[in-house]
Amino acid sequence: MKKFLCILLVTALLFAFAACGGSDTSGENEIKVVVSTEGSGSIAFAYEGEEIDPEENPTQMLQVTVYEPEKMTFAAMPDEGYKFVKWTQDGEDLSEDAEVEVEITQSTELIAIFDVE
Repeated sequence: MKKFLCILLVTALLFAFAACGGSDTSGENEIKVVVSTEGSGSIAFAYEGEEIDPEENPTQMLQVTVYEPEKMTFAAMPDEGYKFVKWTQDGEDLSEDAEVEVEITQSTELIAIFDVE
């Protein structure tokens, strides 16, 4: 009888564990996007389908975490006396346009590069 109750208890716990989502998978599917500046300027971003407003929350560095591939738009705004030069992604030239749309499929690092006018 004890063996039967132990098996019943273990089975119930396994079902309860599975109903709660199983093991802790936090971090397993995280895609981290780190965006920063080099030189004097600021950046802003928007998710696909959203309007980007460079004046709303400009920053010099940000980190965004998504959990599935996603398109994002990034905008670079130079400070007075500076000009936007280019975006790089993971050390490679990406675009010379101040606003760029990027398909995020894996963790990545973007840098907006500014230079003196």
